Amino acid sequence: MRILLLILIVCFCNACAFIVAKETAKVVDIITEDDPNPEKKKKILENKKKKQNKAKEFYLTDTVYEAHLEKLNIQSLRLSDADEVLGCNTLEELQTLEKAYHISTAKKFLNKGVSFADIEKVKFRGNISIEKGAFIDENVIFEGAVSIGANAKIGPGCIVYNSSIGKNSELLAYSFVEESMLESNAKAGPFAHIGVQTKMEEGAEIGNFVETKRSNIGANSKAKHLAYIGDGRIGKGVNIGAGTIFCNYDGVKKHITKIEDDAFIGSNSALVAPLTIGANSYVGSGSVVTKNVGKGQLAIGRGRQKNMPNRKK
Repeated sequence: MRILLLILIVCFCNACAFIVAKETAKVVDIITEDDPNPEKKKKILENKKKKQNKAKEFYLTDTVYEAHLEKLNIQSLRLSDADEVLGCNTLEELQTLEKAYHISTAKKFLNKGVSFADIEKVKFRGNISIEKGAFIDENVIFEGAVSIGANAKIGPGCIVYNSSIGKNSELLAYSFVEESMLESNAKAGPFAHIGVQTKMEEGAEIGNFVETKRSNIGANSKAKHLAYIGDGRIGKGVNIGAGTIFCNYDGVKKHITKIEDDAFIGSNSALVAPLTIGANSYVGSGSVVTKNVGKGQLAIGRGRQKNMPNRKK
């Protein structure tokens, strides 16, 4: 039988244990810092049920002294990094451990060619993969299963949850991506919410204060300002104007809005699902669209402007 101990060159944590050795440098005992009394071991075999330490507890470390008395083989392994064996008995110590883990993880990515604005200001909370050439700014949180592609850029304050960000894609400041996929060369943010089951195809763009849910954004399509895209099926090269709302919920069920390739949706439009807007069609700004729009058609669904003379207060 053999016992292997890990010994630190430098030990600075409050819960650290002192290693006791004979002149031969052989490890014979471990005494915890809050109970530094070498005499406490003398009766350990006389009555194993007695709790001889200050805390009146059984210590796993006591087995080392017992092994010494039993003349078992005790060996030690010297470590250079105290963080590898830090203990945790308080919430403050838990914070110290978590911080050490995040920094250690960031350093591993650094060694693989990933750049960070500050390795102390990134959180890794799951199974995280980041490819070479990516850049991670400050106060970023990765949670769950996350994949970041080569040369992608993650801006400050972003949260990526159970999602993948493709190569050369960019997530701008304070954006949230959850359970979604951004393909290569896509861009989202700043202040974008890429909600569950969203897929942004290559070159697609979602801008500031835009929210998506259960939607597919086709290649090179754009919704860059103040829009809600729910249950949308958007083709390639589509423009979604500022203030556009996909009215997907009728109070009972969610419905799909389909927009085909190269369509143009004017600003401040309301698209009432279920709805299909054909390829190369155009929806005039401020329209409420309740009927399907054919290929190449112009749809205008708004009240006619009338200017009244001699306005009175």
